[in-house]
Amino acid sequence: MIGERASAARRGVVKASAQGENEVACLHYGTSFQVQVLRRRDDSVILSLIGELDITSMAQFQGIISEVLWNDPRELIFDLTQCAFVSAQGYAAIGRCSLEVPVRVRSRTALASKVLTIYGYERVAIAIEREPDVSPQCRLGKRPCAGSARVEVP
Repeated sequence: MIGERASAARRGVVKASAQGENEVACLHYGTSFQVQVLRRRDDSVILSLIGELDITSMAQFQGIISEVLWNDPRELIFDLTQCAFVSAQGYAAIGRCSLEVPVRVRSRTALASKVLTIYGYERVAIAIEREPDVSPQCRLGKRPCAGSARVEVP
């Protein structure tokens, strides 16, 4: 299984689409990691990490970072709110970006802040975004949640 996952991680699939004046690329690696790259009008770039950033996806992640930095962004914003795991190497790669451009990290926990501080990347701005408080009744679909619409999936 490890060999299959590692070889699958080397095969990248790129899908691009346009949303208004923004360009969105969705890069898939293996079965457990994706990066969405959103270039904004103000020349900042949001990298949304989805899944697990581990040793099998580090080479591709570093390649994506290099490509994004090549275009000289004003700021990088790493959105980790949908990322289940980030390895120490992943945090180090994010932190190194702060040596070239301003970096912000969105996370659901304080772990990113702790690890980046240990590595000496105090210049990285961290925004902790807690998950919305959802009642058990709402999660089970028994009643509509405040500010949400119920969607039926066939």
